[in-house]
Amino acid sequence: MLSQPTAEVPQALSVPPVTSEEISRAVYTAKTQTMDSSARGIARAGQQYALDAACISATPGRVIKYELLSSKPNSNTPVASGELPCDGHGIKNVTPLPPTATQINLGPDLTGVTSAYAVITPSS
Repeated sequence: MLSQPTAEVPQALSVPPVTSEEISRAVYTAKTQTMDSSARGIARAGQQYALDAACISATPGRVIKYELLSSKPNSNTPVASGELPCDGHGIKNVTPLPPTATQINLGPDLTGVTSAYAVITPSS
């Protein structure tokens, strides 16, 4: 009896390099159990921004949440959120952002996730 070959899911994603136009990024690595998250710039009013994100999990069908938060002082107001399938395929969502720094949160439950990232850049 022949068995179908199973496609192996990679354990880590290839994270896009940092660019000068990048607004924010979050990168999770299960191997080190770390979430590296940083806001690198302030969104401009009237500009559309793209969230590029991907996730890999050892658990088939796993989906995690992402949330974009305005980093106004004493605020952390959610400005966008959604679901990120952990199938190794990237998603790209385009949205306007308020003219502030924006923080990306992935999770909160990252059980079984081996690698995930989200990056916000101006949409072309």
